Amino acid sequence: MTVRLYIIPVVHLTNPVYNVPAYLPHRFHPATVGLEGVPWAWTTYLLEDTSILIADTTDAQNTLLDSQLGVFPIANLDATVPNAATRNRVRTALENGFVPGTWITTDMVYRNILRSLAGMFEFHNRAVAISQGRFFDGVKNLSTTISQLSTAQQNALSQAATEFGINYSSVTGTTTLRIAFLLANNLYNAGRPYTISGAGMTMVI
Repeated sequence: MTVRLYIIPVVHLTNPVYNVPAYLPHRFHPATVGLEGVPWAWTTYLLEDTSILIADTTDAQNTLLDSQLGVFPIANLDATVPNAATRNRVRTALENGFVPGTWITTDMVYRNILRSLAGMFEFHNRAVAISQGRFFDGVKNLSTTISQLSTAQQNALSQAATEFGINYSSVTGTTTLRIAFLLANNLYNAGRPYTISGAGMTMVI
């Protein structure tokens, strides 16, 4: 078995209320046949539909996961996005979960992409924790402007930026959430390593 990294969808359970990774085992959610017992750890785009996850999988389990809707496996963090088809698959996996992805191009290194995503996750997640609610609620999307958010959400983004030491002055009412999250990552993350750990596994991206 090998610890591997995936972009994978999140399933929102309602009874009980719980967020779990699609396809993998959880005490409240059965695994896809063939993936029973796979250990995993993750970081999520808080309350939303996307996660970055590590799992200890066999080659057969990795192939099975790779075939599932919305999953993108990253076999080599130091490899580059090889072609437009792969680039589009990464973009789709992210954009379907309301994570900005159109900035990804061919020849980008996966490690750098993942570090940027981790930075966006951290900023988004802090704002969500402050506002105590989802930003993408079925009405709002990445094209939603700051002025279209609730006052609580606008204040949460501003407070998160202040806490992270981000210069938020260029963000105005007409700025989209896509641009706000990309800006926040560029000013805050700056390519810092990020660690995912749990279930006896650790991966530094």
